[in-house]
Amino acid sequence: MTEFLASCEIIDTEHPYVIRRGQELRAKNAMLTAINCFDFVRDRIPHCRDIATSLTPLCASETLRDRTGFCYAKSHLLAALLRVNRIPSGLGYMRLTDPKNESGYSLHCFNTIYLEPFGWVKADCRGNNDQVKTQFDPPGESLAHYPDLYRGEYFLPGNYATALPSVVGAYRKSRDLDYLRRHLPDDL
Repeated sequence: MTEFLASCEIIDTEHPYVIRRGQELRAKNAMLTAINCFDFVRDRIPHCRDIATSLTPLCASETLRDRTGFCYAKSHLLAALLRVNRIPSGLGYMRLTDPKNESGYSLHCFNTIYLEPFGWVKADCRGNNDQVKTQFDPPGESLAHYPDLYRGEYFLPGNYATALPSVVGAYRKSRDLDYLRRHLPDDL
């Protein structure tokens, strides 16, 4: 579990803003703290496609500062807030059809959260809109999307302690939001 509690470049739990916000969201037990963290990221950090912005944060602290991000950035922030509160959290990915991406697919990121007595639970803090409604209510799982195998979509195997190198690479190469949108990774 150590790696799912650790700070890293992308899930920067040692950043003062992340620590402060994580402490503000702390409740009397792990379940209530996880709900507070999830609700905060889902409801208070809009997905960048849902608002008019050119910002493309990646790290948890950047996402908190900019108050927006793609699913990747939002998931990095949720993982960091949970880890500040000693709740193990990882990242999961699914490959989905994406006509705006040059490959026709892109990865969607969600969180994995370890809570007793449920074990690892998937949580998707992408943000609700007219097409997406997610909640955090373990042991149930509520995701913004579900893969359609007939369309070549699938869950990537694994539970990742930090962002995939392909995700970090796409962000590092991007010149702006439009470029990033067209070049999001579609696999490992």
